[in-house]
Amino acid sequence: MNGPPCSPARCQRPDGHRASSGPCWAPTHARPSPGRAGAQPTTVAPTPQEAQSAPSCPSKPGPADRAASVIGRCSPPAPGRAAVSPSRPSVPIHSPRVTDRGDPEAVVLIPVKDFELAKGRLAPQLPAGERAELARSMAARVVQAAGRMPALVVCDNDEVAEWAHSVGAHPLRIEVRGLNGALTAALARLSAATPDESPPWRDSTDSEAASDGRWPQHVVIAHGDLPRAETLEGLAEPGTVTIVPDRHLDGTNVMALPLGTDFELHYGPGSFGAHCDEARRCGLNLQVRRVAALEFDIDTPDDLAAHLAERPPAARNDC
Repeated sequence: MNGPPCSPARCQRPDGHRASSGPCWAPTHARPSPGRAGAQPTTVAPTPQEAQSAPSCPSKPGPADRAASVIGRCSPPAPGRAAVSPSRPSVPIHSPRVTDRGDPEAVVLIPVKDFELAKGRLAPQLPAGERAELARSMAARVVQAAGRMPALVVCDNDEVAEWAHSVGAHPLRIEVRGLNGALTAALARLSAATPDESPPWRDSTDSEAASDGRWPQHVVIAHGDLPRAETLEGLAEPGTVTIVPDRHLDGTNVMALPLGTDFELHYGPGSFGAHCDEARRCGLNLQVRRVAALEFDIDTPDDLAAHLAERPPAARNDC
């Protein structure tokens, strides 16, 4: 894509459709309007007994403090009840079981950087070749987890584009530096598509969504370094931002959201709390899910050690 990506906010109309002028133009019938403004999920307040037994937050700020304030407690709520925060709306936390339900109107975006440059923080533990192989293995697992949804690999590298084809994904070349910039450009490209354009996955045979050439109404953004990913299906819901945080409740490992909104991405330290705030700013429903298979990512030597320690010896050569 030439030039900087257009801002979704600049092209957004009050009625939820995109503006009909400028480089972002798309027919208003191409996308349904997002969820009604101000919508919030229904929650159940805890009983006084539950409130008294809830653990108190640490007095010293830590990396997960902001995220903990988002969900109202420093630990998951009691079964069947949502955490309540006195300063902000509460967010239901779900621990769903793996299902085989597909999302035929959703597409998965997986940002993948040059494999030779990936996982530089693991250099003390792994040589360059092994780091590249680790990155390929984890990214391939995330592609497989897309299931029946089309998987688009966001990249700016020929080798990664060829690899995407080899694992059944579709490369989406984005010549924009930085994770937030590249993903914002990818979202803008999907949102600006018109019905007469053919999706890049149209001739794919492994996706129900590809069979009729429909463009998606939702997107699932998944990092490519999730070594335990099993499925990304069942996360996208109309008018809803669904976030799967990392196990530290700091980063955003997976996020599903509707296309055609002015949602701004905030990947980086503290992105979980920032994305929760952004969903509220956009008037979208917010859902946080704790999914063990998606919470674990490998960025640091400690992550790698924890991953290897928790896997059977026979499986430690695989990711």
